[in-house]
Amino acid sequence: MKYGILILLLLGLAGCMTPQQTRDRRIANAWPAFSAYSPEIQEQIRQGQVEVGFTRQMVRLALGPADRIYSRKTGDGLTTIWSYTGWIPSSRYDYVTVPRWGRGDRDRYWPAHETVGVTLDNSREYERIRVEFSDDTVQAIEWLQP
Repeated sequence: MKYGILILLLLGLAGCMTPQQTRDRRIANAWPAFSAYSPEIQEQIRQGQVEVGFTRQMVRLALGPADRIYSRKTGDGLTTIWSYTGWIPSSRYDYVTVPRWGRGDRDRYWPAHETVGVTLDNSREYERIRVEFSDDTVQAIEWLQP
C-alpha cells in the first residue's frame, strides 16, 4: 500500500517539473552517451538547443520525444521530420444569456433570462520547431519566429 502511494506521489510530481528539470532527467538517464559528447554539444543540449549535424539521440536529449513525426519523400530520398508543438494561452471577455427564475408579486415565479459577462479562457496549439533528419543526422531546422 505504501509503495502505491509513493508511486502516485512521484507521478504527480513528474507533472510539475519544469522543462529544464525534465531535460536534466533525460540527460541523467542517458549519461554514458551524453558524457561522450564534446563540452560544446553538452552545453547546447543542456540549453535545449539543436544544430545541423546532431544525431536523433542528441535531439531527443535536448528537446524530448517529438509531438508529431512526418515523412517527406523527394527526388533526393526520404527524410523524417520531428515536430514539437507549444501552446499560446488566450482569453476574452464575452456576454452570455443564461436562464433564471424571476420572482414577482405573491411569490409567483416565471422563467426569465439574464445577460452576464464571462471570461473565456482558451489556448491554441502551434508548431514551434521542426527538425529534419536524413538517416540519423539533422539536415535542417525550422522554428517559428517570435
